[in-house]
Amino acid sequence: MPPSKKVFASVIIFIRVLWRKHLGYELTGSAMAKKGEKREIIRIVCTEDGKNYYTTTKNKVNTQEKLELKKYNPNLRKMTLHREKK
Repeated sequence: MPPSKKVFASVIIFIRVLWRKHLGYELTGSAMAKKGEKREIIRIVCTEDGKNYYTTTKNKVNTQEKLELKKYNPNLRKMTLHREKK
């Protein structure tokens, strides 16, 4: 007899949680790094409209200055400069 969809879904969720722990992401959604961690989850916001943002990680030991990247803004349909925002 095949396993039910409920069991299969719970196994997939469990695997995702383990993988996120393996990668070092906090499961609480906090943007602050744990004590001793070198990477921090940051948000980079579009400088032109201020609405579009991406999340990424940054090594806070090696990169103290604010991160600036050119990313695609789907609202404006063009590449724009995105800056780190706390």
